[in-house]
Amino acid sequence: LPLHSSMRRNFAAGLQNEVQQALNALLEDDPFEFNTWYNNPAKYIHYPRYLERAMELLGEKHPSLNLLQSQLFYFKAYLLKNYHLFKSNNKEDFLKNRMEIKHLYEEALKYNPDAAFLYHGIENLYFDKVIYAFDSIQRYFDFANSLAPQWITPYHDYYDITLNTEVNLEKADSILGKALQVRPESYLVRLMYAWQKQREGKVKAADSTCFALIKERPELHNAWSTMVQTHWEINDWKRVLEYAEKSFLVYPDSINWASVFYYDALIQCNLVDKAKKFRAKFES
Repeated sequence: LPLHSSMRRNFAAGLQNEVQQALNALLEDDPFEFNTWYNNPAKYIHYPRYLERAMELLGEKHPSLNLLQSQLFYFKAYLLKNYHLFKSNNKEDFLKNRMEIKHLYEEALKYNPDAAFLYHGIENLYFDKVIYAFDSIQRYFDFANSLAPQWITPYHDYYDITLNTEVNLEKADSILGKALQVRPESYLVRLMYAWQKQREGKVKAADSTCFALIKERPELHNAWSTMVQTHWEINDWKRVLEYAEKSFLVYPDSINWASVFYYDALIQCNLVDKAKKFRAKFES
């Protein structure tokens, strides 16, 4: 039976609302949404269909159509990179698809040219394990930052690649300084500060920041996982294992970036059987 017009609007609003809530949380620098966006793209796998169905229900003349269309292209691009291509280490495969992904983001911008999250999506497109593009990351960070200067999430890729891939501590410190001026109380900014201390070899300062974050937000894994890497870098295997296991209690090891350091620490401690069992979970 055909849906009544008010029922169509309500159904469409419900579909749109779930998508909009996720984007709002990301734009508000919610650490949970931040973690999901970077580590668990499966959450968003049905969003394109939700948006397509919402547009079908609302019709071609509805004033929300441009917004929904931009979000549709956004999630198609995001999922192509972060879900469908995530496990690919093939440089040619990634480069071939990167132009398609960027095209989807550019289509989204035609419908919503002032949306900072779209520029952040393109920025993240150049932040990838297969190939980095420093100039492009900075360029699209600047676009996103000009539209949403209080938004911290775009700082992540720009800061991370500067700190850990370029290893330009002076430039990284400048980026962090700007983020601290914008949102000094932000969980994400303070986490970035811990990364800076980690890279500088200032273990006590990095750990002190992380323990403060854990006290304030014990439900988040990021500070535990940061300490895992900090102590891995100084071959402190005992603490790597201890902090990783605490991190896994908060956030699943299957999508927790502490896992790689935990596995290495098991090997270093000659806990080979335990390491094999741990690795097997990722290979099944």
